Amino acid sequence: MELTKREYDVLRYIYFEIDEIAERLCISTATVRTYLQGLRSKLKCDKRHKIVLRALKQGLIKIDEFITE
Repeated sequence: MELTKREYDVLRYIYFEIDEIAERLCISTATVRTYLQGLRSKLKCDKRHKIVLRALKQGLIKIDEFITE
């Protein structure tokens, strides 16, 4: 499975609140929610921490690619 560039961007910022992700990526909060729903659907996970674990296990992202500051 492949993520879109924006899904990947949102995944990198997944540890932030939705409004902060939106601000950092210069998109609306509704758009962030849409991308998060896409990640949930593609990765078949309902919680953000499960999305992270599945993305790591599937090699979609590396631990050092997450932005936490």
